[in-house]
Amino acid sequence: MNKRAIELTINFIVLFILSMAMFATGIMIMRNLFHKVDVIKDKLTEQQRVQLERILSNSPDKIVALFSSKEIKSGEHDVFGIGVRNDLDHDANFYIDIECDAAFDRKKATICDDDTANNCNIYDIWMKATPGPYLIKHNDKLILDIFAMVPKNAPKGTFIFNVRIREGSTTGTQYGTTKKLNVIV
Repeated sequence: MNKRAIELTINFIVLFILSMAMFATGIMIMRNLFHKVDVIKDKLTEQQRVQLERILSNSPDKIVALFSSKEIKSGEHDVFGIGVRNDLDHDANFYIDIECDAAFDRKKATICDDDTANNCNIYDIWMKATPGPYLIKHNDKLILDIFAMVPKNAPKGTFIFNVRIREGSTTGTQYGTTKKLNVIV
């Protein structure tokens, strides 16, 4: 056999392997870049934060929601904004509590209610927020991001979540009124 032909074949194989490794590295870098863009998209924009602060300042309510309802497709996600104003006469720690209240399919038939939410894989899976504590100074405001993540296998319908703010601890006294957030799939 010709030594040059073997050498050429080996060089081709080595270059092919190096090319594939560089190609795979490029794909991983692009994937990480797009993932970071998705993470940035999972937060309220500065304009939404300003709008929520304005609503909170002009509202008699201690707790306000920027959007009470959002349409989110199966397998996708979005973010809700909740504003909290400390009207107490002292600085206080606040906690957020989110639970599924009810879910209805498109024909208004019950998928689950507050008694059965644990059984239909909605409770504590779809809505995510850091529970706290959030220290809010007297007469100050806080804007919270609540992430809504709809699973790919989610049934089509309306899913209603109760958002409560508690003062002092996760089981403390409810502060303000319960806000209802609707996810329409």
